[in-house]
Amino acid sequence: MISISRSRPSENGSPSGESSRQAGRPRGNGSACLAALLPVLALAGTMIAAWPVRGDEPPPSAAPGRAEPPRSASGDLQPGALAQGDDLRQWTAAASYRPDGRPVETPPLDVERFWSAAELEPSQFPGALEDAELRALWARALDSEFSRRLRQSSDHYLEIAKRRPDSSLAFWRAARNYWRLGDATPDDQREAKVRYFEQSEALARHGMEIDPECAACMLFRAGALGRLATTRGIASGARSARTIAELLDRAIALEPSHTDGDQNSTLGNLYYASSTFYRTVPDWRVVEWLIGVRGDKERALRDIRKAVEISDRRIDYRVELGAALLCLGSTKSDPARVAEGIEVLDGAQQLELLLDSDTRDLVFARAMVEAPEKACGFSRDGFVDANEARRAF
Repeated sequence: MISISRSRPSENGSPSGESSRQAGRPRGNGSACLAALLPVLALAGTMIAAWPVRGDEPPPSAAPGRAEPPRSASGDLQPGALAQGDDLRQWTAAASYRPDGRPVETPPLDVERFWSAAELEPSQFPGALEDAELRALWARALDSEFSRRLRQSSDHYLEIAKRRPDSSLAFWRAARNYWRLGDATPDDQREAKVRYFEQSEALARHGMEIDPECAACMLFRAGALGRLATTRGIASGARSARTIAELLDRAIALEPSHTDGDQNSTLGNLYYASSTFYRTVPDWRVVEWLIGVRGDKERALRDIRKAVEISDRRIDYRVELGAALLCLGSTKSDPARVAEGIEVLDGAQQLELLLDSDTRDLVFARAMVEAPEKACGFSRDGFVDANEARRAF
């Protein structure tokens, strides 16, 4: 149904069902139509930015099952535990252990020195000023996140959430950690990967229940749903598309001001995710009929220009801007936009590496310069062939 090229030659499937319409509705194999769209539904999730530093804890690579997020004594995940006020530690009881079962050794931390060195204001973190224990927990959670000990960081964040259940901050930061763990999990550990993204989605959703205007919660819920769309199956992907679009639209409208440094802002990441979503989802009316939303390449370009205005040294933003320009230029036969896109992508090669994904993005940037017609299907997972998807309708 769809051809995706990664670092190796693409593997081509075959379309199932002819392209036909009747009264504006598709005929034939509807499941094939939705299956062809699953890769593009996940792209907003594949491209959300992580913390802009180099290095990470090793991705879980032990036997499947050992790398999964923790479960209750019965073996089930506990998405309802948060709403029921149960012990949040059961969500991350295994966070203090490595995938091979060995305990994680926590480095000693001078709390007050951390706050000074990190150039962070404790007043930005609920309870950190008036409660010494909470100040220490925030410091350990943040230090673990900065050091890329993501499971351990989430453990601390959810301990904070027990003490401050009225704050969404700890929830969305834990959701971001789980999203990053899922992103780092090898594709052959599918069950572990799914459970990380399930945890991320549930935590972000609970953060939205606490604060309906938590834009960062919406960002990471959209990202988790996007990644789950390609792993749970056709029905999940179809249900998620409209929700992803609504989450991104709502969050952008809030104009969040949160930043983690001058090159990592919630609003910039939202514009970036929105651009990838609206660039890669096909803009056909039949798609809107099937999943409740369709692509908008002009909007994608507007959104990524706004992201670059916010953080102009982000390689991933620049590569997305180049992709949006090449996509529009190729589909609209606009050589000026194609030329601008190539110039943007060439310029991205000169920027300092900030994210772990930057090197991979620059490889894709070179590929798009050589083949601009591929830009509409660009993602960090490879290139989706929209023409193959079209044949499924």
